[in-house]
Amino acid sequence: GGGLAERPDLYRAADRQGVMIMQEFWMTGDNNGRWAGRHSWPLDQDLMIECAADTIKMLRNHASLLFWCGGNELFPETLSPPPKVAAALASMVKDLDGTRPYLPSSMSNYTHYRAEYALAPKDGPYGHLHLFQFYQRNPGLLFWNKTRANKLKISFQPEIGSVSTPVVESMRLFMSEDHLRAFPVEQADNNNTKVDRIWSYHKYLPYLPGAISGFGAPHILKGNIEEYCQRAQMLQYQQYKALFEGFQARMWDYYSAVVMWKSQSPWPSLRGALYDWVLDTTGGFWGARSAMKSALHVQIDLKKWLPCIVNKDLHTGYAAGSLMVVVDMYSIADGQRVGTQQFKAPSKIGPNSATRLVNNIPLEWPTDSHPEVFNQTLLLRMKLVDLGNQNILATNEYWQSNPAQKRQAYTDLGQLREHERRVRVNVQVLEQSVGDDRLE
Repeated sequence: GGGLAERPDLYRAADRQGVMIMQEFWMTGDNNGRWAGRHSWPLDQDLMIECAADTIKMLRNHASLLFWCGGNELFPETLSPPPKVAAALASMVKDLDGTRPYLPSSMSNYTHYRAEYALAPKDGPYGHLHLFQFYQRNPGLLFWNKTRANKLKISFQPEIGSVSTPVVESMRLFMSEDHLRAFPVEQADNNNTKVDRIWSYHKYLPYLPGAISGFGAPHILKGNIEEYCQRAQMLQYQQYKALFEGFQARMWDYYSAVVMWKSQSPWPSLRGALYDWVLDTTGGFWGARSAMKSALHVQIDLKKWLPCIVNKDLHTGYAAGSLMVVVDMYSIADGQRVGTQQFKAPSKIGPNSATRLVNNIPLEWPTDSHPEVFNQTLLLRMKLVDLGNQNILATNEYWQSNPAQKRQAYTDLGQLREHERRVRVNVQVLEQSVGDDRLE
């Protein structure tokens, strides 16, 4: 949206796959007067109205078309869309379609917000957040004076994004080795850290301070773009998994929908994409997939450390006391289970609902029985069990460090990477020494 009407080919594919589409007309705040251009644009308003009528007729019979929108981030209401265009679009959607809602703008302004005009009063943010922030209302969203927008009512969030680093094979398609080795290890949003000019050109967004180096083994990371990209994939996996799990934990409470900006990067960019410019997946793709892989889902509120059951099935519900969440904790160091907790769902799990098990005590780090794991990263493996037949209905996994720490750190994962690297080097030496008698 904002610049084009998607062709019927895309809509036919979306019809088959069950993907819902928000279709905008050809206006945006970037060039229709809000930030640039003029509110009176387009210059030939009659031609736009004629094209809009053709587009409505072309797309109206597709099941994947969710609703119509006048344009991207238009504002103010009295000027954008231009009054003649605004009246025509509303009338034509009603007369030529008549089955879907129409909103003039995707996002307006929180000081002059009206739900009949725009989806949301504010969108974003677009940076790397702490995982627990996604379990707060409007995660990471700030007003102009840097205060939290945690009371702003945004039911349909039309844009939110984060960092994105392609896999190293994709990075090598648009950067030289010299610039790749100049990757920025840490950069706070407001410090004076100098970023390589090619990274800046490709719209680099920083990770949180300590995020990349938090995996430890600094001697492996230094100048090693493969290691940097590998750590970035792991951080993106966590980031986008937490984003979608945080929003669906408050489904129909705070939110009705969230749209990530953007699923795919249209050029070699270092921000906001689940798969890159050459269509290779990032860690974020797998994190989003983990969060939304099934209609019935079990997850952890990473702020309060409570289990949550998300049931997106429209028809199937579960009686009170019929489900149990089991969380097993394993040591990354030796693979041994160091703790198990069980949480019985005390209330009914209705269709199309999110149920936070608030009557249970939070997850506890197993330091009482295993004090050695205080500073360790653990693998948390969740199961949602039907107590009637003992069937496992859903599973989920996290790697986490102790929530009592100020921030998540995974130095032991970096040590595993170091061990893996040594093993790989030793195997290569062995292969060279045995000639044709190689180990398969």
